[in-house]
Amino acid sequence: MKTRWKKAAALGMAALMMTGAAAGCQKKESAPDGTEKIVLNVWHQWTDPNSSLTQTFQTAVEDYEKEHDTIDIELHGLDTDSYKTKMSTEFAGNAKGVDVFYYWAPGKLKQLVNADKVLAVDEYLPDGALDRVKEGSTRSFELGDSLYGLPIDSYMMILYCNTDLFAQAGAEIPTDYESLLEAGEKLAQLEGVTPLAVGAKDGWLAASLYEAVALREVGADTVNQILLGEQEFTDAGLEEAAKKVVELYDKGILGKNPLEDGEAEANADFLNEKAAMTLNGSWFAGTIDTDPDSAVKEHVTAVTFPMTKADGNAKDFAGGANSSFFVNKNTEYPKESVEFAAYIAEQMGSRATELGTGFSSWNVETDAEDITPTFVPMIDLFNSVENGVLNWDSTLDANAASVHLEQSQALLSGSADLEAFMQAHQEALASE
Repeated sequence: MKTRWKKAAALGMAALMMTGAAAGCQKKESAPDGTEKIVLNVWHQWTDPNSSLTQTFQTAVEDYEKEHDTIDIELHGLDTDSYKTKMSTEFAGNAKGVDVFYYWAPGKLKQLVNADKVLAVDEYLPDGALDRVKEGSTRSFELGDSLYGLPIDSYMMILYCNTDLFAQAGAEIPTDYESLLEAGEKLAQLEGVTPLAVGAKDGWLAASLYEAVALREVGADTVNQILLGEQEFTDAGLEEAAKKVVELYDKGILGKNPLEDGEAEANADFLNEKAAMTLNGSWFAGTIDTDPDSAVKEHVTAVTFPMTKADGNAKDFAGGANSSFFVNKNTEYPKESVEFAAYIAEQMGSRATELGTGFSSWNVETDAEDITPTFVPMIDLFNSVENGVLNWDSTLDANAASVHLEQSQALLSGSADLEAFMQAHQEALASE
């Protein structure tokens, strides 16, 4: 998963300082039998103390330590961009300060596996773990004949709509691109309201907007072939998608300067009814329903991104199962690390639907009354789709992903060059 649950850098750095950035900062304690405890350094992205995900994660870690009194878990949390940089730096060497780490599959995982940095978990998995995982959900984590991790959940990119603001503007929930333009122009007339908050200061969200339009223009099969290097980045629909993103910008539907704010600001604007729409992952539903500052929780409609072509496939969607916890091949404690990684993946995955953060990859049943209200209708939405495309930067190699994110942001700069956009992608993908 792509990577999802991106938080403010300051929070991440604070968490890092509190827990210690490397093995040298570990606390040394003794197990009940007097021997020194095993310390596992676990790197993650759940740093917002108000997030139900963070709270669930921390509780699961505390429970694990209670059940395993010979093990201490040292947590290290960073926001997405800082996290990617830190992991790249660590794994340029032997990542001595990393035992278990959150990461994305299949693209970024494949890069580390090819560099011989990730441990295959097959021989270390606890008995019965695979029996509890939904059939087919490990596909992104299998490379060659080996399994490198267990999934947490699947996600979808969702267009969240504030029905009260739509009603005030006399606008309809968009079902196609033309109705998106029409709704956006009407919503732009509401004072102090951004029709569609993008949070494009965070490159992955700028890219998510382009990817959503491109998916509707060329379809999931074509996009996946491009990401896998089986087709060149030359389809006319890819340039048409870029053109449509620029049109949304030019018409003011994305606000005056979509690159000024990141995900945190876009989320806050939607929760505070300063934005009528926002494009984010299915995990945002939990925030809508549980954030104490949410003013929008009772009037949200969640839809997939509108169709742009009459002959497009409405069962195509942006999302899938793409993230989990993996183990550094150089860890001193392979068995203990795999057991913890499997445990935390199952704990987070088993509660994903209940928390309104994702569609669980584990065989668990969740009562409807235990699911956050905004997430309930999204389950039917997820069950209606078939062909998924993961966020592109979780599949592409580091260089191509960087080019894609930068070029997606360039579309929202006010000086977009579509020819340069296409050329940059062609060159970056050709070099993979």
